[in-house]
Amino acid sequence: MVVVECQMSKEKLKLRTNLWIRSVPIGILLENDLERSNGIKMNTNMKKYTVLAFGIAKDILGGRQCEIELPGNTVAALRTALVGRYPALAGLRSLMIAVNSEYAEDGVLLEERDEIALIPPVSGG
Repeated sequence: MVVVECQMSKEKLKLRTNLWIRSVPIGILLENDLERSNGIKMNTNMKKYTVLAFGIAKDILGGRQCEIELPGNTVAALRTALVGRYPALAGLRSLMIAVNSEYAEDGVLLEERDEIALIPPVSGG
């Protein structure tokens, strides 16, 4: 889960959130909504990950690698954080994330020492 601070009306935030959830294969709850509905305080321990980028992803990130901190430890949380920081990544048709040289599904758990790579769509002939 990624906490995003922004200034917009509640209606616009709700619309944006609903559209975002439909475009991502996992459910995303806003931290404040979860705390209000369940009285649960979210764990905010941040972990730092180094992400390598290739092809067009390298151009979007502005370099070969970036560091990103997030409270979650899944590929899905990382993907959400990356798209939040670099919105152009959402426009890539099939951005894959590899963890330790293997393609990773959204539910894969990450460790701070993992080698994480963004693999953009490729073509060739």
